[in-house]
Amino acid sequence: MLGIRELPDQKMVENKTAEPTPSPVPAKEVTQPEIGTSLAAVDKNSEDVKETRPDQEINQVEVAKAKTVETLTPNQTELVKETAKSEQVSQPESAKVAEVAVNEPKQKVITYKIKLPNNSLAKRAATYQPLALEQSKRWELDPALVMAIMHSESSFRPRAKSHVPAFGLMQVVPTSAGHDVNRMVRNIDAPMKEAELYQPGFNVETGTAYLHILDTRYLSRITNDESRLYCAIAAYNTGAGNVARAFNSDNSTNIRKAAKIINQMTPKQVFERLIERLPYDETKNYLKKVSSRMPLYEAEPI
Repeated sequence: MLGIRELPDQKMVENKTAEPTPSPVPAKEVTQPEIGTSLAAVDKNSEDVKETRPDQEINQVEVAKAKTVETLTPNQTELVKETAKSEQVSQPESAKVAEVAVNEPKQKVITYKIKLPNNSLAKRAATYQPLALEQSKRWELDPALVMAIMHSESSFRPRAKSHVPAFGLMQVVPTSAGHDVNRMVRNIDAPMKEAELYQPGFNVETGTAYLHILDTRYLSRITNDESRLYCAIAAYNTGAGNVARAFNSDNSTNIRKAAKIINQMTPKQVFERLIERLPYDETKNYLKKVSSRMPLYEAEPI
């Protein structure tokens, strides 16, 4: 069941905190995408983020600076309530149920049911959940990851914009993540356009494609799925180079060098090292928020 469990209501880019609740996500090989060119053209042996555009990780850091967050304590056991009374919607105590059909291989159809708590954030989450299911299946990602990132980036508001600027549901920066997806997936060597990223379908497609690039190219040398997940969440916010710096004693952005260190650590140790040594507090809090929100959107077939 893909459940939206007791989601707190909130306004876009408000203070949002949550307890780190690590959740493993398997990484899989991806079949050829339908749009543009195949990701088979994406080199899995990229070793140093410096080979990509230098503005990529800088802009991702600026995206993070556009958000206000609160520090979490490591041992919190419940999400902090973020209900905004001005936006609460009166509904019956019984939860509404939405259904989404996802086509599996061999035409097998699996139905997911969503229980919707009584607040406007949950209503917005339900609106964009089908996109998360569709694109996470396409790029072989955990839909809970996509939903948790949308929750943390924009509170499910398709017109969200930061001062960087980053746009839309997954707060894509046109000149960094947007340019990477254009170049590697759509065979277009140009930044994305603001108008494109305000389209929910296009935005979620781009954000999930970028998560796939992080997983299968920039961070592909990290062998443990859970460790790679934590690094991908942090890299979505600040760039893979800054993730490498958290592990390289010489402050290098070399991913190959960092991966050797990461592969000698447990996922818990990787998470703790990121929280301790990431260059920016914003990214530390982002990692905590996204990883702790993923259980809100866990999916299982019924």
